[in-house]
Amino acid sequence: MQPLVYFYSGTKKKEGYSGVISERNLFLVVEWEGSISQDEGEAIIQIIKEKLTDSYWESLAQFESFIISVVGKENIPLQFSLAVVYWKGTVLYLITRGNGAVFIRRQSRYAKLLSENNIASGHLKEGDFFLLTTSDSLEKIGGLENIKKIIQSRSPTMIGQTVREYFMDHTDEGVGMIMIEFLTVRETPPLSSFAVRKHLAVPVVLSSLYQNLRQRSQAAGRPRLLTSLLVGALTVILVWSVLLGYQRRLETAAKKQIQETAKLIHSELEQADEASFVNMERALIFISQAKTDLVKLKKDVGNQRKKEVASLARLIDQSEAKISRKEEKSFEEFYDLKLNDKNAAGSAMTIDQDMAAILDGLSGKIYLLSLVKKSVTTLSGSSLKSASLVEINQSEAYVMIPGSGIFKNIDQSFKKIIEPDQEWGKIRAIKIYNTNLYLLDTAKNDVYKYLPIENGYADKKSYFGQGEAPNTEDANSLAIDGSLYLGYPSQIRKYTGGVRDTFSNSLPVGARLNKIITAKESESLYAWDKGRGSVYILKKNGEYEREIRSDILQQSDDLGIFDNKIFVLAHNKIFKISL
Repeated sequence: MQPLVYFYSGTKKKEGYSGVISERNLFLVVEWEGSISQDEGEAIIQIIKEKLTDSYWESLAQFESFIISVVGKENIPLQFSLAVVYWKGTVLYLITRGNGAVFIRRQSRYAKLLSENNIASGHLKEGDFFLLTTSDSLEKIGGLENIKKIIQSRSPTMIGQTVREYFMDHTDEGVGMIMIEFLTVRETPPLSSFAVRKHLAVPVVLSSLYQNLRQRSQAAGRPRLLTSLLVGALTVILVWSVLLGYQRRLETAAKKQIQETAKLIHSELEQADEASFVNMERALIFISQAKTDLVKLKKDVGNQRKKEVASLARLIDQSEAKISRKEEKSFEEFYDLKLNDKNAAGSAMTIDQDMAAILDGLSGKIYLLSLVKKSVTTLSGSSLKSASLVEINQSEAYVMIPGSGIFKNIDQSFKKIIEPDQEWGKIRAIKIYNTNLYLLDTAKNDVYKYLPIENGYADKKSYFGQGEAPNTEDANSLAIDGSLYLGYPSQIRKYTGGVRDTFSNSLPVGARLNKIITAKESESLYAWDKGRGSVYILKKNGEYEREIRSDILQQSDDLGIFDNKIFVLAHNKIFKISL
């Protein structure tokens, strides 16, 4: 069985936070009351999403234990409500906490399956429908009786349309709902295949009829032949009319389904457009739902009415591009490192002002490339073959060599400036800002700050204030501009003076970040999503501005920003994309 899913996320709560997660085989609605900001709520739910969707459980007890551990580890406020379903084959695991609730519709029967602090598991049946929500959301939609009427004998998509229409006239502040219907996917031929059979059927019938009449005429003589011909002619007419009628019914059904789906998609795109001015995340949820509706339509109508289906697909693409402000950009080659070394193969790159430092671990070299003059200085050293990280500041290169420490380029040679520390865990990033050196240690949940002293650096100190250190296990990058930004696969955290700062994280749905970049002189924060071949441009409060897409961004090893351009490292070549 496969789930058909619809989820509704209302406007932001004035006090507290509510959110939904719908990822593969896991569905969750969560709500917090009290003094928790939107940014804090979004940060927590992103962490929960990453941990839950990357895990697997063999039993309900394991699932419950994991949920409890995540809730405790991420310091989720005590006053929270949760409704979560984990789907595993034909089995469901369900958990509710606080005011969370799960409702079920099986055939024509409807009931509250789970609420308050409870767990359950059970086997799915064809057509089972589940509603995950909270008591607060139920009140806003008119209570149990009204929701019972809404979900009675309807699909999640049609229920979603009814819910949206209801909230056009009622407040949806903090509403969170997920509707799931489990259906068996049957391999049925598309509607268009019946049209082929129609054209084949009549010649087959005529041929068979002709052979039959020929045999009868030889056995019975002329009178009976005329009677047989008349009966045969009537049979042909009957078969023809039946097949034509069947084809018309198929075409009528396809036309009606396209009209209904088109109406639904237009409504979703209109709401996406309205929401985009105040809540980008909610707008992109509407876009995602429109895409889901289109996929179902394609599956149902097969090859019938390709033009109408293609037109709806273009409409969704145009709306998504307009709302998410996507821009397709071309790229051009800027420099080939093989002009300096035929074996050059860059693996990492960082940019400071007009200078790029490119690490070539295979050759044990660092190339310092002037982005203005297009000139290269090559730094060599056998120890560089073990280097894992590179940084540049005021045209001076820094490298991290695991087990050996941090080295700085001075007069064409590398000098150790920080000894290896037994307390280091996994150093994932190095940054220089205002002569201070910062190391991201993902294993120790910390960012170390080193202050410069004569002939080196003082002992490390934690950048974070007391109680402010986050979980950095999944962090993959670091950016500094006075504030410090931590990049995670699906979120960014901002800190100022060691204290968590406001950051909206209004990234596109499904974004998976590989690196974040900024600079003191830049007004933007850049987030690279290699999987999509995109760079998201954000304001420094996290507000989404636009998305740059280019094919080279999927093939690159690293990138940096300078002079309103993206410089992309791809093996031995550097490409540029104008912003």
